[in-house]
Amino acid sequence: MQEATKLTGKMTARWSGLAALGIIMLLTASCGGGTVTITPGGGQAPTVFISGIDQNEEIFTNHQITVTASDADGTVSRLRVYVDGSQIFSDTYHQFHVTENFTVFGDSASAGWHTIEAVVTDDEGNTDHDVVDYQVAP
Repeated sequence: MQEATKLTGKMTARWSGLAALGIIMLLTASCGGGTVTITPGGGQAPTVFISGIDQNEEIFTNHQITVTASDADGTVSRLRVYVDGSQIFSDTYHQFHVTENFTVFGDSASAGWHTIEAVVTDDEGNTDHDVVDYQVAP
């Protein structure tokens, strides 16, 4: 149990959560017989966008794609890219805007449906992801 003092008197507060793991902390405070629950916002989540290939696009040759990540109220700390669930890229940053280019193989990949996913994490532990499904022509 942690205690905090306010100008109008004493308030006892108890908090729980796993903020160190990026989970938003929940703060419950009691003062004068009532209970107030405060959930800190943790800042704005970052954004990530995959461009250069459209959702459900059929490709015949290699495609150059761009993954763009940004964070309006902090910095991008990590960007990961997956193809069909396998990580093909991971890097750490300390910038508010990141752009990386990749090649999606259409001429040597197996025919059928594939998925590319980009996941961004910011300096506050917030995340966002973008997913594009595409088809490699037989």
